Parts: sequence; structure tokens; C-alpha cells
Amino acid sequence: MNWSLVGTVVFGIVALITSGVAIWLGFKQLMLAKKPQPVWSYMSAQIIGLGGTAIEGLELRFRGKPISEVHQTVFIFYSKGKGVIRSEDVVNRPTILFKGAEILRDPHLFANRDVTQFKVGRATTSDGDCLELDFSFLEQDDGVIVEVLHTGYESITCSGYIMGTEKRGIDEVRPFFPFMPTDSPLDRKFSTFRRLSAVLLVLGTACVALAYVSFGTVGFSIVSALTLFAFGYIIWSNIEVYRTVQRFRRFPVWTSAGVPWHAIYSMAERKVRSRKL
Repeated sequence: MNWSLVGTVVFGIVALITSGVAIWLGFKQLMLAKKPQPVWSYMSAQIIGLGGTAIEGLELRFRGKPISEVHQTVFIFYSKGKGVIRSEDVVNRPTILFKGAEILRDPHLFANRDVTQFKVGRATTSDGDCLELDFSFLEQDDGVIVEVLHTGYESITCSGYIMGTEKRGIDEVRPFFPFMPTDSPLDRKFSTFRRLSAVLLVLGTACVALAYVSFGTVGFSIVSALTLFAFGYIIWSNIEVYRTVQRFRRFPVWTSAGVPWHAIYSMAERKVRSRKL
């Protein structure tokens, strides 16, 4: 038996199958990239509350009804993918459920374009109050930001079913960081850090070459080890800072107009500073 011929045939079959799968996956990804993809995210904070150290007899009421705490939640809903989502494509309207909570007043909303005609309706279920979103259509990056005041909650979830979208449902993108302008202090700091890293890499390479010429094998080994460690730290630091900056860029540009992103930016900047980057 000619094993060389058998091997060639087997290799050809495997290569043909692999190429076919790769072409199919690529075509599938291309088709999915053209589909709209509704996504949502939220951030929530307690702004009023009676903790364990509250004065005895102190009460908190809203419209005559006693409550123990008030939370402020800001959520975003928008179309991330390409294509258009029309109102007739919506089988089940996007619904944000505040499980175990009561919504205290009508929500405030900010849509990036008035032409989308976003509306938010309130409803009460056995699991808690919820908000239902309605719109005329959504193109890529169209969406709405909604601010809600409500009582304590168990969880916040979003559900809905929209035909023609990538997954029919609504994906959650966390954490919710508003868009950061390219001229923000953190972005400028990242640019400065990258330039400094490049200078350090050049100096480190020069030190290794100088050690090899001046101090022989032992000195060269010591300097090379220290330089390699420094290179690793610089690369890791760049990756960490890059990830921090990218978290601000998950959402459309208009997000910063509807969210007080400066407060969140300060929090992220403190996190970067604490790592001494």
C-alpha cells in the first residue's frame, strides 16, 4: 500500500473540511454583523436609607407610605449592531423589572434622537414594578437613558423578544461606564504613559547593550534579568491602563450627555492611581 498517497489523500480531505468550516463560520459572522443587536446596562446606588444606626423612632415616608430606602438607578438601552429595528419587529416589548421594588415617580428619559419616539410606561407585577420601553425604530447606536427612583430591590433584569436581531433577546453589557471623550484627562494620561513606556524600553535596551560591552557575561546577565522584569511590568501596566480606558468606550458617544460620567470617571481614575500606574 502506498502510505504516502494515503497520507496525501487524508490530509487533503482534512484540509478541505477545515476550509469549509472556516468559510462557513466567516460567512455566519458576516451575516450576524449585519444584524441589529439590542443591549442594555445599568448602574444603581442607594441615595436615602435608614441603616442600623438610625435614631429610634425615625421614619421615612413617601406620599404617606413608610419606606426604608430609596435607590437611584440609571439604565441604558440601545441598538449595538447594524441594521434597523422597527416597532413591528418587537414581539415582547423590552421590560426592565425591579424585583421586589416600587417605583416612586415617573422616570426621566433621555433619547439620543427625538425621531425614535421613545416612550417609557410603568406597570406593576406580582414580582415588583417594571418599565416597558416603546419606540418607532432604532438604527445603529440609537437608544435611550432612563433615570429611576425606587425602593429597595432584589434584582434588576431586562427581558424582551425582537425579531430579526442577532439573539432575539436583549444582552446585558456590564459594567455601565458612560462614554469618555478622547480629550479627557484619563485618556491624555494613557497617551503620556505610552510615550513614557516607549522611552523606558529604548533606555532598557541601551542598558543591556552597554552591560554586555562593559561588564562581561555576569553583568550582562544581571542587567538583562532586571531589564526583562521591567519590560514585563511596563507591558502589563499598559494593558491594565488600556483596559480601564476601553471600559469607558463600550457605549455610544451620546451616552455622556445623559449620564453624570464625571463622577464615574473620578472613581475609575482613583482605581488607576491606587495601582500606581
